[in-house]
Amino acid sequence: MCDVAATLEEGDIIVKALKVHLYVTGDLAFYAMVLGKEGMSGHWCHLCKISRKDFDNLAMEGELWTTKAMIETAKEVAESDSKKPKHGVKTKLWWPFIDIQNYVVPLLHTLIGIGNDILDNLKDIVNDKIERITKTEHNARASLATVDATIKSLVAERDSFDESAAGKELKSLRRKIKAREK
Repeated sequence: MCDVAATLEEGDIIVKALKVHLYVTGDLAFYAMVLGKEGMSGHWCHLCKISRKDFDNLAMEGELWTTKAMIETAKEVAESDSKKPKHGVKTKLWWPFIDIQNYVVPLLHTLIGIGNDILDNLKDIVNDKIERITKTEHNARASLATVDATIKSLVAERDSFDESAAGKELKSLRRKIKAREK
């Protein structure tokens, strides 16, 4: 996006100065890297100062980063003896001229991660406030995914055995037993 900031005349040439608004998009690992938080994408929010342990608390609002605050934090880390990251910040921003607010949230991560969290929380609200299921039933429903995964794993293991030499031998022996029982 460009805005015309000024128009100047120099002889017969008109010079226009444009203010260009830069935006950045990418995945969370990329954001962490360019914001001086490399390796911290799973541990710290790139927009605010919330850590991973607080991600599940959807009601929590973190203090939003500003470009100035992030530059100051990177400077503090660089000047410290320990060089220990602060709020995930390890080094200076790659592009301090791009405002933090112009880092567009990646749609894929939003749809997958936050979307799943919202759906899970909606289910919890429905179960607690509308459907009023017992804690035992809630736990049973939650364990269904684990049971389904276990069944699929066991079926795949059985199919693999059936295709093996030992599985084919067992199948042959069962046929012979059935034939003798007749």
